[in-house]
Amino acid sequence: MPAREIGSEFDLAPRAQGAPREPFGWVQESATRRLASGREALRLILGGLAHAGRSRLVLPAYLCDSVGQATQGAGDWRIEYVPVAPDLTPAPGPLASALQEEPDRTVFVEVQVFNTPYGEHTLEVLSAATRAGVLVVEDRTHSLLSAEQPRRPLAFASVRKWLPLPDGGLAVGTRAPSAPSDEEFVALRRGAMTAKHQFLVHGEGDKSTFLGAIQRGEQALDAATTARTMSSSSRSLLDAANLHTIAARRRANHDLLLGHLGTGAIPRVCRPLEAPLQGAAAPLGLPVLSPTRDALRRHLIEHRVYCPVHWPLPEPVALGRFPTAQSRNRELMTLVIDQRYDAEDMARVAEVLETFARTA
Repeated sequence: MPAREIGSEFDLAPRAQGAPREPFGWVQESATRRLASGREALRLILGGLAHAGRSRLVLPAYLCDSVGQATQGAGDWRIEYVPVAPDLTPAPGPLASALQEEPDRTVFVEVQVFNTPYGEHTLEVLSAATRAGVLVVEDRTHSLLSAEQPRRPLAFASVRKWLPLPDGGLAVGTRAPSAPSDEEFVALRRGAMTAKHQFLVHGEGDKSTFLGAIQRGEQALDAATTARTMSSSSRSLLDAANLHTIAARRRANHDLLLGHLGTGAIPRVCRPLEAPLQGAAAPLGLPVLSPTRDALRRHLIEHRVYCPVHWPLPEPVALGRFPTAQSRNRELMTLVIDQRYDAEDMARVAEVLETFARTA
């Protein structure tokens, strides 16, 4: 019997449900707006800001392209990218220059990739910019399950990267109206997730069927130009999720796999991204750099370990003068450490890495 899959999309039991739990900070608070996705949560925020006269969006050069896609249907925005440092935080010099232009029309999205904190100089730049009139929107996607509340009055996050939900995004600080939930989209997503569950757990169905449905769901998400409310089924699943337990499992898996990365021949083929996990933060994944990333990723896939690349760069960054973002993007991938897995799974991922390292 082949080893079970590690990574890829979450699956969902056909009748998955549960009772509400004690809220986990802002993620499960009633005051937090619940949308269909992270980009739609940002779209809701940007739409309100565009109505108030904002029109210039400054973004770090290393981020998910869906952040830029959030401007679709949210007003007339001009997007500009600033270079990043090797730890993927914005380079303070170029950031300061970018934020000095039209401060009363400018919005900056504070993306902390893999929960990497901004350095003191960069924070000083942001403080000066906000005093001059720049608005900062905090992207909490990579620190969703961290204990602290959002630092900025405006914040958003994607939930689907963390939990098995058909749809899910969060927004803080906006009162803009949202569109109704798209039940057709939700049914497509939930159907794909339950079909994957039946395939993985019971061996039922065909893998290509649910993979095709997942792809159609992502295409529908890409085509959306509104900010839709989170579905009732995802609301129930989010309220029932034991986020304290999920955060603890992610931290434990991260630390186990990080320990494995320093053993045997593995350091020859990959090493952790420089930034360590901060404090009690729950990690999205374990980012590593590999000079043979694509070959290593193929080897992992052959052994049913599916590691995402965060992320395909936005086209202006991929084709522009952003050498640090481009070089990091060629080598970076994320090892999966989420709550579906345990110590045995982390050991298996390390074993697959070791076999590649010994033959590379």
